[in-house]
Order: sequence, then C-alpha cells, then structure tokens
Amino acid sequence: MLVGYQFDRAKVTAISDASIYSILTGNRSFVLPGRGNEMNVTTSALTCNINTGQALIQGRLVEVLTPEPVAIPANSSGYLVIHIDLSQVNTSIGIPGASDYRVINNQVKAMYVNQLTEDDLNNGGVDFSFNLGTVDSTNSTVTYVRNDDAWITLKQLLLQGIVGG
Repeated sequence: MLVGYQFDRAKVTAISDASIYSILTGNRSFVLPGRGNEMNVTTSALTCNINTGQALIQGRLVEVLTPEPVAIPANSSGYLVIHIDLSQVNTSIGIPGASDYRVINNQVKAMYVNQLTEDDLNNGGVDFSFNLGTVDSTNSTVTYVRNDDAWITLKQLLLQGIVGG
C-alpha cells in the first residue's frame, strides 16, 4: 500500500509529521533560537522557571507560552526537563470545529526528574526527557546549570544545513 500524507484531504498523523521534522533536523532536539525568551531558566527558592520559547523535540514542536514554574524537591540532584510521554491520552473540551474546542495535551509537561529517559519517539518509543539542565537543591535553594547541548544558535543551524541562509 502506498500512502501520501501531505496531500489534499489526507490525514497527517502526529507521528508522520514528527518523523519528517526529526529527519530534517538530523534527529536533534533543541531550543529554537529567537523564539520568545528562548526558554531561559531562572531560579527562586526551590523553583525553576522556564521562560517562554519553543523547542523541537524529536520532531515535535513544544512551546512555552507563559513562564512555567517547576518545583524542585529539597536536598535533591536531578534534571529540569520537558518530558514527553506518549502513553498518556490527550483529551478535549467542546465540539471539534467550534470556537470553544480545545485539546488538553497530557503528553508533554515541564518537570524535575532524577533520571533521563531517551526513547526514540519516532520508532515506537513513548518516553523522552528533553534535558534543559541539571539541578541541585538544598533545604531552601536550587542551583541550575544549563545543558548547552539543548540550545543551538542560528549560526549553528546554518552551518549544519538545518535552515537556509
């Protein structure tokens, strides 16, 4: 059977769409440069705040529209991540096509984790942690160290041929 996805009246599934973007970006996941505040992270007491921005995570566009607070447990060491869990079921409110229709995405959230999971979401995997950085906390404060591999500059995108100049 031959299937074409980007054609009139065709159904394009999330996995089909993500697969294209993942291949076009060399299977890399990264924060997109120049979008919002580029997901820069600030800390306050035992909270990390992920600022606005967009990331392409295994071909899936994830956007932080308003700063996203993540509570960090006291006296812990781990990671600040955007976590994708495709085993969760998305829900919706309203009637499809109506102005009040809204999808609630239960498959992506910002969170603290002790261990990273790195399934290949485009080949049957369901669980992936996009590592924004490491966190270490005391009783009352958190120290965040950015994972520089998660950020890419426009120059790097050009040099790698991911975008045209």
